[in-house]
Amino acid sequence: MFCAKCGSELKEGAFCEGCGAPNLSAPTEGSTGKGWALIILGVILAGVGIYFFLTASQDISTAQQQGDWWLIMNHVTLSDLYVNKTLGIVGTVLGTVLAIIGVKKVWIT
Repeated sequence: MFCAKCGSELKEGAFCEGCGAPNLSAPTEGSTGKGWALIILGVILAGVGIYFFLTASQDISTAQQQGDWWLIMNHVTLSDLYVNKTLGIVGTVLGTVLAIIGVKKVWIT
């Protein structure tokens, strides 16, 4: 890799040895740790989102088959179940995006 300012070859470090310009492609201090944190948070959030989506989908199916008494016995409404299903989708998408950003910070410079 070469310096954008003077064209000399860049070695490890945050600055060019030839002209002192900052090496913008060098990983910054702590970016790897933040990347791993985003990956872990993203995977957990995506997992919780998938759980919400699947359980809400199953409960909606059961409620439609069993009727109103099932909803009354479980103290829920269909709108509650659809909100949970929507939250599951949002959590899964957000978790996936966070994990991708984390992967980019850790492995792609």
